[in-house]
Amino acid sequence: MAALRNRLRLRLAEGPDKVDGSRRNDPHGSTTCWRAAKVLAVTSSTHVLITRAPVERVTAALGGAVPVGRLGDWTVAAMDLAIDQWPTEAASRLSKRTGEVVLGAMDLGDAVGVAAADKGKLYPLMWSAGWRRPTNPVMDRRARVAWEDAANTLAKKAGLRTVGKALGALRNPGDGRRESLDRLVTEAMQLLDIPAELRGVHSADLGPLTDVVGR
Repeated sequence: MAALRNRLRLRLAEGPDKVDGSRRNDPHGSTTCWRAAKVLAVTSSTHVLITRAPVERVTAALGGAVPVGRLGDWTVAAMDLAIDQWPTEAASRLSKRTGEVVLGAMDLGDAVGVAAADKGKLYPLMWSAGWRRPTNPVMDRRARVAWEDAANTLAKKAGLRTVGKALGALRNPGDGRRESLDRLVTEAMQLLDIPAELRGVHSADLGPLTDVVGR
């Protein structure tokens, strides 16, 4: 975890967390920024990508360096926790090379997220413990609209258009509590049909995965 604290930098999609001043806009119109992560107590460190593509195609797309296994009808890539950006480039590459939609879930303590990748493009939603709701009503309304648009786009790309409204309602309360982040990512995974058994799965803990290759 010490290495993670030193290395981890995250792309955070909801809200102006102006920590190092490097604010930018993402393709969905949501405010994003980069900041060094302060890791909270991690109860279920998670970093997975899931797809309907067969194991051999996923392994080939990821170069054989990532543990890949099965959980029910899903092929699951158990990714490294020490990431520089969310979603990682691997999600984009996997969707492009397999021709299948890729879903992802991430829980790194002070930031959680879900994402879809389709035809090489990424569609993320992320929640940060450091985010605070804008006090300016105009900025707050813009942030809400951008967030709901991003949620609807993600749901559409995931083939679950009807859950877009519910996904968009999962807004960060801005209280900085680990319990809030846990609730948000749990409900988002449920809406996107990402199996709950994947909480806690990453490259060093394969949990319930079977028929794993590349470990």
